Amino acid sequence: MKYAGTDLKYKVTSTVEYLVLSDNDFTIAIKNRWGKVLYEIAKEDCFVDSDGNYYFTMENVPSGVFYAYFSGSIDDNDYEKSSRNVTDVQHLITIGGCDCKNYNNFGCCDSNIIQYEQVWTVNIDGEEYLCDRDGNAICTSDGNKIQFVRSNGNVVLDMTGDEFKELVEGRNQDDKIDTIPEAMDALNDVEPTSSVEDMWNN
Repeated sequence: MKYAGTDLKYKVTSTVEYLVLSDNDFTIAIKNRWGKVLYEIAKEDCFVDSDGNYYFTMENVPSGVFYAYFSGSIDDNDYEKSSRNVTDVQHLITIGGCDCKNYNNFGCCDSNIIQYEQVWTVNIDGEEYLCDRDGNAICTSDGNKIQFVRSNGNVVLDMTGDEFKELVEGRNQDDKIDTIPEAMDALNDVEPTSSVEDMWNN
């Protein structure tokens, strides 16, 4: 049983070929059993691993029964807008009680086009990586561990304080534009009537 105040992480995947999450501006609303929205997750709030899988977090989840309402669209020329809305509703988790599927009042779970898998993190050499419930690191298809670097739209920079200071304040003589001041210097040299393409071609 999970208790109130728990923080949760979920991997979200499509179970059907016609719905590709990377091509879709999807949203996920997490509602309680009375329909109140407790969390609203947009695609940009998720983080993505190198295999293109999407993950989202829910922090300080209260007691209750929660459902995931997925909303997206797919190409369909039979409609005037050339796309068709698709939705998926399913029981996600119960906090503070039995987490059984008897709460699912939305039909057979085999019909769901979205799958949610709870994941955790494990600390390896001072860095957080995604893992399964047994603490085993979750890897991409090429065998690399997945570092947990994005949560609720806030990017956690994978750099030291000195590296961040160099990015924000630094200028160097390596003939590369790789800091913010160098980028601003380059833009100041552009004529008002020039395009970015003209700048790079020159």
